[in-house]
Amino acid sequence: METTFGAARGSKLINTVPLTLVMRAALSDAGLPAPQHQALEYATVVKAHCGPNVTTVGLLATMLWVLQLHCYGITVSLWQYLCLGLLVVPSMLLIGTLMIWVQT
Repeated sequence: METTFGAARGSKLINTVPLTLVMRAALSDAGLPAPQHQALEYATVVKAHCGPNVTTVGLLATMLWVLQLHCYGITVSLWQYLCLGLLVVPSMLLIGTLMIWVQT
């Protein structure tokens, strides 16, 4: 669980793709048993897709989505997105982590 939430926090500091590559390299050097290694790689993937979605500036795709909505006259404020992100993202990370734990 620490890997998922730690990587999710880290993905806010640097882009998700470089962080995922760094995490995979770190995991490959850790010398873990195969099931544990695979579970931690899955946790990194969960982070890459969910973690940065707390704010509108987390992912380029989110920023483009908000910009496209604005072109259609739909305004999503940073506050609205942040409130929803703080509600949904931790739940998604927890559920994803639990699903990985159950599968391994």
